Amino acid sequence: MIESLIQQIFNKDATNIVKLEKGLTNKNYKITVDNKDYVLRVPYEDSAHVVNYVNEEKALQLVKSLDIDVKTVYYNPNNGIKVTKYVDNLLGFNEYTSFDKYEKVGKLMRKLHSLKTLSHNEFDPIKIFKTYRNHIEHPMISDDRALLFINYVQENRQVSTLCHNDWVADNIGFHTQREYLLDYEYAGDNDPMFDVTSFLSENNITNPIFRHQFLEAYFDKQYPKNLEQTLMYWEGFHHLLWNTWAIMMFNQRKTPVFQKIANEKKQAFDDLYSQLK
Repeated sequence: MIESLIQQIFNKDATNIVKLEKGLTNKNYKITVDNKDYVLRVPYEDSAHVVNYVNEEKALQLVKSLDIDVKTVYYNPNNGIKVTKYVDNLLGFNEYTSFDKYEKVGKLMRKLHSLKTLSHNEFDPIKIFKTYRNHIEHPMISDDRALLFINYVQENRQVSTLCHNDWVADNIGFHTQREYLLDYEYAGDNDPMFDVTSFLSENNITNPIFRHQFLEAYFDKQYPKNLEQTLMYWEGFHHLLWNTWAIMMFNQRKTPVFQKIANEKKQAFDDLYSQLK
């Protein structure tokens, strides 16, 4: 199947195909065609209801001017199949060990949000949460507890620019020349605080020194009022959202990694809830 797909895209055969162990909603392959290396992304069949590929295509066009993504050489908005140039020696967030990586992520995020541009495809976290919630019968987090964070987001969310909305470790790349922000499947117009707390929560950034380095770089030392409280509510909502997503994905695929994510998010949610109550 992969061989025939490569033939359709390039009109040539690949001389090498290696499956990459990255991605929860996609299968990724390093392929070599005409002595050039690429990454081929093939979404799982049940990913279409989770992401919108037409929206992703629009986001890819908007971020081109920022030079923060790898070069896309093929994209099909009907099914999400994508081919990008392979970047040698690109390290993910967890692989990169330099002391300044939190500062670099803060500046990378600030660069994205500096677009101050709307894609007119809103990423509405409340609507998305409700979609995930409707797919599960037995939530790990009670609806009563969830309401504390849902209400906060509804009352305080300010949609102001294109956001990435998925700052997991594998979507952040470090190279000797610059930093990369990869995979715009969830990209859409949102409150920048969603991205800020996406990075903090998805990468379990609890060390106050590392949090400070990131936040100082992102806000350029111009901190908004009540920042700590704002972060707690938004991070709590993230734990709720991705716990619900993970339960839904586990019910669909029965893959243990989703149960692990659900358990971790539930514990993180409980910890924050106890602090706020």
